[in-house]
Amino acid sequence: MNIKPIDRKSLYEEITTEIIHLIKTGQWKPGDKITGEVALAEAFGVSRNSIREALKALELSGIIVARPGKGTFLAVDAMQHINRMELVSTIKGTDSYDELMETRLIVEPQLAYLASKRATKTDIDELKQLIKEQSEAVENGSYNITLGLKFHNKIMEASRNEVLAKFMNSIADELCAQRFVQISRYFDGHTLAHELQEHQEILDHIAAGEADLAKEKVYTHIKNAKDSLRKIEI
Repeated sequence: MNIKPIDRKSLYEEITTEIIHLIKTGQWKPGDKITGEVALAEAFGVSRNSIREALKALELSGIIVARPGKGTFLAVDAMQHINRMELVSTIKGTDSYDELMETRLIVEPQLAYLASKRATKTDIDELKQLIKEQSEAVENGSYNITLGLKFHNKIMEASRNEVLAKFMNSIADELCAQRFVQISRYFDGHTLAHELQEHQEILDHIAAGEADLAKEKVYTHIKNAKDSLRKIEI
């Protein structure tokens, strides 16, 4: 395997970039088992901690999948996640980050408001199931950006507003990129657990038909995400 050594003690972003290069050039293929941490550390010339951080970032982004007792594998849809992840470079150092968050603050609270009035029992049950899956993933360390976005997408679906839904779908890739910047920075699970609690509170308001409270909670939820991202040097 032709792995380019990292010349200096690297940040995990450098290792992540090189691994993505291996995937894009076909040296790692969807479904392949990923080389172990020790072998990767030797190949890159870095510590196992650096490799571990890079692999965790790739797992959070959905590019690789850890299977307990079997190892870590390249996801079958890895290229789709890579394409989204590469939009991070567009978000960094531009006004697109602020504009994207402004858009979310305008649109998503209203989607929650509508969902509170229009959600069916099936919608509520599916939202409950998503929160259960998120909670289990946080506990076992398998959480990735797709799980969090599924919750927001389900609220969008429950709003029964096709125009707003199509609009949000049109910026889905940008949302994934923004989400990757945010979530890849905290691996301890504490912030993820807090976010999960906010999801539960949003669901409680929607299930109770408390439209104004659901709208307010979603606004606060996204504002918190925006504030946490502003603390990160992106």
